[in-house]
Amino acid sequence: HKWETLPLVPHVSGVRVENKDLPEPAAVIGYTTAGEIIVEPDTKCTVVIFGYWLQHIEYITFTDSVCVTSEFKIPRAEFIVQTETRIEVDMMFPDVDESWRICVKQEGVYGEILMIEDMRTWISTSATIPHHIMPLYVQVFVMLLLLSMSALFSGLNLGLMSLSIQELQLIINSGSHKERRYAKKILPVRKRGNYLLCTILLMNVVVNSAISILFEDLTTGLIAFLLSSFGIVVCGEIIPQSVCVKNGLAVGANTIFLIRFFMWITTPLSWPISKILDCVLGEEVERYNRKRLIEILKMETKNENKEFAADLKIAVGAMEIGNKRVLDVMTRIDDAFLISESEILNEATVAHIIKKGYTRIPVHETGDRGKIVSLLFVKDLAVVNPKHNVTVGSVASFNKHVLRIVDDDMPLPDLLEEFKKGDYHLAMVRKSAHVEKVEKEMFIAAKLHEFQQVILQIETVFHDCTVAVVERTIKPINEALSEEEEDEETSFTERCPLTRPVTRHSEFDGGSTSISTPREGPVQGGYLVGLITLEDIIEEILQAEIIDESDTILDNAHRLKRRTSHRLSEILNGESPTGSLSIHQIRVVERWLRDNFKIFDETSIDAVVLRRLIQNNIRRIFVLKKDRDSEPRAIQVVEPGVLCKRALLLLEGNFEAYFPESGMTFKVGPWASFGDHVIKKIETELNRGSAGITSGFEADFVLTATETSKFLQIPFAQIVHAYRVSKFVRNCTQTSSDPPATKSEEMKKTLTARQKGSVSSLEFTGIRKYSDASTLVHTVSPKKSVAF
Repeated sequence: HKWETLPLVPHVSGVRVENKDLPEPAAVIGYTTAGEIIVEPDTKCTVVIFGYWLQHIEYITFTDSVCVTSEFKIPRAEFIVQTETRIEVDMMFPDVDESWRICVKQEGVYGEILMIEDMRTWISTSATIPHHIMPLYVQVFVMLLLLSMSALFSGLNLGLMSLSIQELQLIINSGSHKERRYAKKILPVRKRGNYLLCTILLMNVVVNSAISILFEDLTTGLIAFLLSSFGIVVCGEIIPQSVCVKNGLAVGANTIFLIRFFMWITTPLSWPISKILDCVLGEEVERYNRKRLIEILKMETKNENKEFAADLKIAVGAMEIGNKRVLDVMTRIDDAFLISESEILNEATVAHIIKKGYTRIPVHETGDRGKIVSLLFVKDLAVVNPKHNVTVGSVASFNKHVLRIVDDDMPLPDLLEEFKKGDYHLAMVRKSAHVEKVEKEMFIAAKLHEFQQVILQIETVFHDCTVAVVERTIKPINEALSEEEEDEETSFTERCPLTRPVTRHSEFDGGSTSISTPREGPVQGGYLVGLITLEDIIEEILQAEIIDESDTILDNAHRLKRRTSHRLSEILNGESPTGSLSIHQIRVVERWLRDNFKIFDETSIDAVVLRRLIQNNIRRIFVLKKDRDSEPRAIQVVEPGVLCKRALLLLEGNFEAYFPESGMTFKVGPWASFGDHVIKKIETELNRGSAGITSGFEADFVLTATETSKFLQIPFAQIVHAYRVSKFVRNCTQTSSDPPATKSEEMKKTLTARQKGSVSSLEFTGIRKYSDASTLVHTVSPKKSVAF
């Protein structure tokens, strides 16, 4: 192996400057934050260098730039101490701006001069020792305290100032026990709003400024800026405001003693400023007025549950009623039910009044719906005999009910106060005299403008005709006209309308110049436009239409007519026809009939005929109570000893079948049927070719409905008719493809059967077949009122 020897290079690891013994002054001042040694300029001191292999250093120098231009060179002979790890020299440093750096020269001819770049080995005569405002641990504690105070003031600025005096009073009156206690603590301070605001803002600015100063004292430059900004924004603004925006009441109540303390401290500044703000800006404006409260309630109705939303809706209606007029809620006169004073109160008129369902009816003058003379109450008819032919005017004039006529611009609260007195609950509405006057003035002004336009047109025509006549008179009129002169003649006629033939309707004919406008009817001081009742006002408060038997108009705003008619007579009778079943219900009933009776098969009765038979024979029974506490009155469907001409199939509700002979009672429900034996007997007779039995059966039981129910009635006569119609249609369909001779023979047989009465009471007036063989439209005109 070949060995190579490496030279040893001195290594400097550290420097220490020591003061000389007395009476020499102290040279060492301290250290910078970067670790540089600070010494007094031009003061003798001892420089101790530490490291390895320092015995190979030939000399050392101190420079403020580079080693080549070193100002001080200290050879080995001037070293006080030189060992392998330590060198001591005496030195006096002049006052320069740059720091002094150490350069060492290795021994030997080829030794290098090395500069020590470690800042901890630099010596400065111009740097100063950093002095902190307070000890480090105390300063850190104060900074944390200031950050907490900054967070408190920022949070209270949002939490307390967002709570208005109205909200605090609202919490005191309607909040929980804890919320009331918090609000009572805050309210006295919150009433001095500008004073509180100035205190919070002043303290927040002071605290944030102190935080920035302390961070600048601990660090320098960009680091101090970033740390102070992060601490103030995150810890002093974002976090506390996000907490206090939801818990401002609790935080403000628990720290109110601090707020009072700082208000007292900042009084010399915050109190004068707050007084200036009070004078310039005035007192705090109330956050909630009537309109804003209404809008808040409307927004809450969308967010709350249905029950609470309904309550809020009523509250909104009660608050909005003050902004509405009679015109907004009245029923128009065209939609109102009026009766003439000359109407005779016979049975037809009384039935018509009862059918309408109104309790108060305006009575108008004969032939003039616009002139209301009195009111008729339905209770007045209790003492009227329809056979006496008493007029409406006589009854109304005898009772003399109060007739109130109000203007259409009357506020609803005022009219409600009148209704609350109980003298009347219905008032007629007229267009106010002021509105009428304004409309007449606008109408007259429009007509005057039109008249001025006509005058201007007349002046223009007169001027054109004058010019044209003058031009024409200077030309000879006896000579023949050339083509150019004929064109000029035509132009003259066009320029002067007075030379045109006179017609009955000229271009100046306009509309009527009468200033009268169509009205519903004259009333003293205005025109009758509608009527209003207490119910209309209550509906506006409830924000919902009260639909009862007296309403023919469901909504005064959209003028929706009521589609359902009042079936008063049918309801009183108990049993009444009902609307058609749904398609699925009809199919279920059809399936049940086909499964239980062969006569209802498609080979016997056509599907279309059977469905029409089912649809037209659905019956409903209304079981009514005389009053709320009484038992419902049962309705008899089948009576014993009475000929029953129909079969029954129960669909909905409960029934009771009572047998008088045995005294037994059975409860029956849906899909129970009665009269099955008669249907089967009809089926047998029709299969034999006979006319069928259509009379019925006498029941030995009583069938009553105990609740509102629905059933299918199948008259026996209609079963026979349906069977014959289906058979006739099938025969016609089959013979449609036969030769004409066969068709004529079949028609003869049919006519012969009609003459013999085999087709019973049905008379067929026509048959028409469409291109689809499965679709057959027939017209049947029954002699009896039987439909299916």
